[in-house]
Amino acid sequence: MTNPELSLNAKTRIKEDSTPKKLRREGYVPAVLYGHKITTQNLKIPVQKMEKIYNEAGESQLLNLSIDGKQPVKILIKDIQTDLIKDKFLHADFYQVKMGEEITTEIPLSFIGQSKAIKELGGFLIKNMESIEVSCLPSNLPSEIEVDISQLQDFSDQIKLNDLKLPKDVELTSETTDDVVAIIEEPRGEKEEEESKEETDETEEKEDEKNQNNY
Repeated sequence: MTNPELSLNAKTRIKEDSTPKKLRREGYVPAVLYGHKITTQNLKIPVQKMEKIYNEAGESQLLNLSIDGKQPVKILIKDIQTDLIKDKFLHADFYQVKMGEEITTEIPLSFIGQSKAIKELGGFLIKNMESIEVSCLPSNLPSEIEVDISQLQDFSDQIKLNDLKLPKDVELTSETTDDVVAIIEEPRGEKEEEESKEETDETEEKEDEKNQNNY
């Protein structure tokens, strides 16, 4: 569901706004709104408001977008372009949703619980995924998907896509549900010691075979 506090006001970009570079100097982020069977609109949003709403909503929560003070529409932030050096927003893409039509989007994973392999065996959590793609109606869109790592008891355990508990009426888009989401890696010292022991055992076996062949 849409959080009523997650609202954003935008203005229509007009010819007088000139270039995106000029808009940014004036404190705005150029943006575009598009969607299924709607007319694409060029917009501008105050950069501080854009940064605040993105930090709160990311790309997985519905927002109320009001353009030029008109009735709000439901949107998702689909893409943000940033200047990595200056850490500034350069451009935003918004997708207008229709509440009766399914949407496909990325949902972040939230890793919860305690793993015995970490707490007692000193392992390290390896996350192979930070988000997953799902499809659902906008009203069923979760803000995150929880991943309970307590099921990782030892270093052989894995959490796969098909182990995730999705909310009702939310489906994975991936056809390969056996992809690994998370594992626990052994402490490096123990792992190197074990590999060294295996190499030593293998060397000793070869020496034994060689000695037997010499008799």
